[in-house]
Amino acid sequence: MGSDYPPNIETVNYIIHHLADKCPDIEFIIAGGCCNSFSTIKKTNVKFQGRIHHLQKLKLLTNVDIAINPMFSGAGVNLKSLEFLSAGIPLFSTHCGARGLNLIDKEHYIHAEKEDFAAKINQFCHERKYLNEMSSRGQKYINANFSWSLIARSIYEEIDGILPV
Repeated sequence: MGSDYPPNIETVNYIIHHLADKCPDIEFIIAGGCCNSFSTIKKTNVKFQGRIHHLQKLKLLTNVDIAINPMFSGAGVNLKSLEFLSAGIPLFSTHCGARGLNLIDKEHYIHAEKEDFAAKINQFCHERKYLNEMSSRGQKYINANFSWSLIARSIYEEIDGILPV
């Protein structure tokens, strides 16, 4: 999932031209504006959803077995990783895709980089029990540390601390 943003385009290009070939048994579903540049690409294990509405995204998150976030550039916290983990989906991500979240490899997600991403997917994707346990820990961690109510409370406390009494 991603907008039509250069780091997302780079990621989709990597999925199409690297991961899809090395993970032929995996169906990659790509959603969002990042699909726009790839309308002519035809790969049997890559499906483009294009822009989707919120309810379509929730359905997609409910129906996938794993989530990947092979981001190699960009800035700030990657909201896709937050969404995937909060939904309880086992996440495979680069350091860049997990930046700012203080995730622990194999505790909350599977860390992989460009050179070993396909190997990690192929190694772990069939270990359902392990992935379910890991994604449960990731979900608990994200929901305990990055929920909107926690963020709002923190902002309130910051503002309250600087306003005169």
